Amino acid sequence: MDPKDKRLTCPHCGCTDFAHSRSQLNTALATFFGLDAFNRSADVYACRRCGRLEWFISPDEAYLVATAPRVAGLPSVECPQCNMIVKKDVTVCTCGWKR
Repeated sequence: MDPKDKRLTCPHCGCTDFAHSRSQLNTALATFFGLDAFNRSADVYACRRCGRLEWFISPDEAYLVATAPRVAGLPSVECPQCNMIVKKDVTVCTCGWKR
């Protein structure tokens, strides 16, 4: 989650001051085989007033592309922020860059 996109507000106490950290999302199978390093990570925001945790993982890129606003006639381009190819007719890259 990019804090610039939306202001995070604690749903419990209404505070807007959070401490940020990253945490690994371990699974039993990966731990069993000693492959914890291959598990996903999440951004964790802890409310400084009440301690409530808010967890965020990377969004589903296929969903973002499928639901992105479309404009007919645009060519495919390389995103200047993340270097991914933004398919024709898609106006917003998965990283948030807009044409």
